[in-house]
Amino acid sequence: MKRVASLIILLLLNTPLMAQDVDIQQQAGAPELSFDDLRYRLGYDVYLANKNLAAAWQVANKALSADANNLFWLQRFAQVSEWIGKPVEALAAWRTYAQATNQQAAWDNVGRLAEALYDDETLLLYQKRVVGLNNNNEAAIVKLVATYERLGQPLEGLAFLQQLAKKSQAKRTLLTAEANLAERAGQDEHAINVLSQLIQHFKPIDNNWLLRRAALWFQRGKVQQAWQSLAEIEAQMPARAPEYWHTYAELSRLLNKKAVAERAYQHLTDEFVFDDGDLINYAALQNESEPLNAAFIQELSYRLYQRDNAVINLLYLYQKANYPQGIHRFLALLSAEELARFEQNALFLEQRGQFYWQQKQLVAAQADYERALSLDPKRSTALQGLVGVLIEQGNRQLLQDILLAANSTAQRSPALWQSWALAWLYLQQQSRALPFQHAYYRDHPQDALAALTLAELMANVGQHDEAYALRQHIFNQRLLFEQQETGERLTQLQNNLFALSLPQQAPEQSQYQLQQRLKNTQDISAFEQDVSLSWLLNQEQFDQARHWLAQRPSSAPIPTWASLNLALQNQDNDTINHLLNQQLEQLPIYDRIEAAMRVNRPDLAEDLAFNTQDAYANDDELHRRYSDLLSVRGHQLQLETAQIELGALEQQQQLLLWATPLNRLWRMSAQIKQQQNDSNDATRLSHSLPDSQQLELAWQRQSTQQEWQLALTQQDSWSSVTGWRIKHQYRFDSKIAASWQWLHQQTATESTGLLLAGMKNRWAAGLNWTPTGREYVNAELSLDDYLSQDGHNLGSGQIIQIDAGHRVFAAQSDHVLKVTLGIGKFSPQANISPAFNVLLGQGQNLNSGFFIPQDYQQLGIAWAFGQVNDKQYQRGLRLMGELGVNSSNVGGTGVNARVGVQGSVFGNDRLSLQLIHSQSGQQNGETNQQLVFGYRLFY
Repeated sequence: MKRVASLIILLLLNTPLMAQDVDIQQQAGAPELSFDDLRYRLGYDVYLANKNLAAAWQVANKALSADANNLFWLQRFAQVSEWIGKPVEALAAWRTYAQATNQQAAWDNVGRLAEALYDDETLLLYQKRVVGLNNNNEAAIVKLVATYERLGQPLEGLAFLQQLAKKSQAKRTLLTAEANLAERAGQDEHAINVLSQLIQHFKPIDNNWLLRRAALWFQRGKVQQAWQSLAEIEAQMPARAPEYWHTYAELSRLLNKKAVAERAYQHLTDEFVFDDGDLINYAALQNESEPLNAAFIQELSYRLYQRDNAVINLLYLYQKANYPQGIHRFLALLSAEELARFEQNALFLEQRGQFYWQQKQLVAAQADYERALSLDPKRSTALQGLVGVLIEQGNRQLLQDILLAANSTAQRSPALWQSWALAWLYLQQQSRALPFQHAYYRDHPQDALAALTLAELMANVGQHDEAYALRQHIFNQRLLFEQQETGERLTQLQNNLFALSLPQQAPEQSQYQLQQRLKNTQDISAFEQDVSLSWLLNQEQFDQARHWLAQRPSSAPIPTWASLNLALQNQDNDTINHLLNQQLEQLPIYDRIEAAMRVNRPDLAEDLAFNTQDAYANDDELHRRYSDLLSVRGHQLQLETAQIELGALEQQQQLLLWATPLNRLWRMSAQIKQQQNDSNDATRLSHSLPDSQQLELAWQRQSTQQEWQLALTQQDSWSSVTGWRIKHQYRFDSKIAASWQWLHQQTATESTGLLLAGMKNRWAAGLNWTPTGREYVNAELSLDDYLSQDGHNLGSGQIIQIDAGHRVFAAQSDHVLKVTLGIGKFSPQANISPAFNVLLGQGQNLNSGFFIPQDYQQLGIAWAFGQVNDKQYQRGLRLMGELGVNSSNVGGTGVNARVGVQGSVFGNDRLSLQLIHSQSGQQNGETNQQLVFGYRLFY
């Protein structure tokens, strides 16, 4: 009967007969008859009854093709698709069927297949329904959130959870999931708001909510808010809540709420639920207020966690608490192995050395410091301790060796500045102490004693303006500074302030104050001795100063600064030489150089200036003095080339110069200069201009008070000319110097004609006055006879030149305001040889004005910057220049401008490049432009 029924169904569906030996599932095809629900249902049931699932699937599929929304066939298609291994089609059908019927069984099939097929989009629909029906189902909510996150839709998940929370009045499980998702999605504010709802509405409060909210506030920089949230519930928290107390302690520590942090850490230690970090932070909080308790905590940390750094800290803290028995006990309990390990630690040796130093065990302290430095040679605190121990031992030689060997380290280590300054002062080497004291005071501007020490050092090395300003600052704030000191430091400060007050008063008043001080002092101390001597020298009462020194007790040594001051005033070369030979390091650095030059010992002066360069790398005054000595006394080789345009005259100029010292006073130089001349205006100058070559051999003698120069010259241009010059300068004192010069047949630059074919004989005298270190006045009178190079008289002239300048800043020399006055009177010779017509342009008539300039009166003002002697060596690259205007009765208003750069390239050399432009009443008002390139080697 089964076979007959199958044949009937096949006929109904017009499906071809199949041989019995053929797999019916392989041969099943889509029904060919048009859709008829009754016949399709009958066929489907028959195929299903015969377990011909493939044919049944084809029938269901054909039925859905004809009627896609037929729920009967949707269900049948979903079932048979799953049976024949088509889960994807089954899931799609179950999803459509479930959405249409909302049957739980259908949704269960959707959830099951979607999870198996990893179809998160469909699974999300199922899970949203499940959570919507039971929004307190924690497992379902967790799966829902995970699905949103896998789909990369955390914000959509948050929106869904928010909607459910509103409908269900914020159930705990739902809000917890929302807070978790918001936190993982980086929605910190959202997470904070949800956690706040949980904390507000649900009891008991989960501590995890509090800590997570505090952590989120902390991450967003709201540290105070995070701390406040924990502080509000402090009273409610049990003692054994380690995560809370740890977080509360950390936030309190960050907000400098020391008492609260200590209370929280104490809870952790009382309950013994701390970690190593808690002990470290707790000890750090108590380092200042309770160093002994902090030491106990550090010792506990070492015993529990074997942290070596805790040992270093406890040694320091026991010393700070003045509890040496704690260190004795701890060291005694260390095993031999522990002690051997610690003695390989420079920090341990340093702290133990400090302990030995406090206990006056100086030999043991020195040994520990030296061993620490052998392990860590650049350890500044160990160096500081060793220097202090050596000073206390009085070991001067070893102390000096240490200071020199570690000088570069000390310069880079602020902790060593005061130690190095005091150590050099102990060795009476003030020049070496100065930079360290200066650096220390910059870091401690409220230390009045440090400031006064610095001012004294500055004055001793010549920095008088800076010393005066610093002393005035301390004196004006003396009441404030006195309130900050006590005991011996207060007495020392008051003595220094008394000495500082004396120069502030009129001489009679300061003398009265000093006499009253001496009268009221039973035993005159070293302070009263020195302040009295200083006052006498400052008032230039040298005879009284000598008398005071004669009455000085033999046990009180005479200060070297006083001895040198009196010797320089007396021109006592024997005493100066004695001080230079026996007490050199105790003399101010600038005074040393001056003293050496005063006794005609330039070699020593040069050595003194050179040997202090490293220690005073930024001392421009010292460098200037060294540059002067090097430039004047060293070997030099110079190359220079210039492009010059003076009116219609163009010049190409090359110069080679060599100079060398002959002995400590004499110096010789030789130079050759070549000039190629041409005209840039044929109507003014001929193109047939003679070139020029000049040879010069010069000797110079320089001593303390005077300088001589003798030079022989040879020039070949229009004619061959041999000449000479003599110059002499005599310095009466530090403010006034006079000079004169006598020139015979030398180059004349007063006009274009003189440059090409002329020369001059000159006699001149000058005076230089420097009333202060910032002003100068130069005046010179010159009487000139002008000749052609073949000996014809061209005329004469008298020139008066007065220059005055003011250095704008006392502390530096490279900004100067200048005023110049020049007056020239000239008498030309009427008869000029017609041979000079070849120098003139076409159509020009030769007259005396070609050689002799017009009379002029000129006044100028200028600002100069970067001004240094361009013949001297200098460090670094320097921009230099001068800008000025002038007015004359010849050319009206003119300008003068110079800009250039010069500096060292390889070391002891100088490269310079200058551009010059000027127009003035001199040189008949011609425009002068120059481009000059030079290189000088000092060797």
